[in-house]
Amino acid sequence: MSSDVETWFSSNELSLLGEKFVAGLPSSMRGCTRRAQRENWVSRQVKGSGGPGGVRTEYQPPVDVLVPIIDFLSANPDFFSKSKSRSRADLAKQSKELFGDAPRRLLWEQAVYAAKENDALLAPSPEGRMLMLQMVVRVSEMKLQSPPAPDVAQKIVDLAEAWLPYCEQHPEMKQRLLALKASAALFV
Repeated sequence: MSSDVETWFSSNELSLLGEKFVAGLPSSMRGCTRRAQRENWVSRQVKGSGGPGGVRTEYQPPVDVLVPIIDFLSANPDFFSKSKSRSRADLAKQSKELFGDAPRRLLWEQAVYAAKENDALLAPSPEGRMLMLQMVVRVSEMKLQSPPAPDVAQKIVDLAEAWLPYCEQHPEMKQRLLALKASAALFV
């Protein structure tokens, strides 16, 4: 690894990477901070905005997390400059494109109601299917935050394999599923 490669990241930067499904990172700053602390990542205090008193904490992820981050950043060299420029309006627009005017809870309630009425769980709408996949992935990621039992890890691997064909149309979710499968396989 050359010396000009960045290996220190704030919780905010890690969460932005998590939003892009890089290295199985959480998509929230709090989740990234908790993971770094739980796994005892090396940290340092640096002067700059983002922290109390003008000091923020940066973390150096372990090699198994750092390598996918570096690969992603090599392919997307201006990622952080683009990410920081996103406005609330951009996020609202993206959310509206994904979910329309309905919040996720409403979509889930509609999917459950439709399932009772016409077996929508066996033939869900595209929105319902993506919502199911997102929920499966999120719950599985939560199960992997601490070492799961081997049978639970095997179920996560099986779930990931079952959803992979659907993810051919959704490359970001495919990356996330592959990372989930690889992580769970460590505990089988």
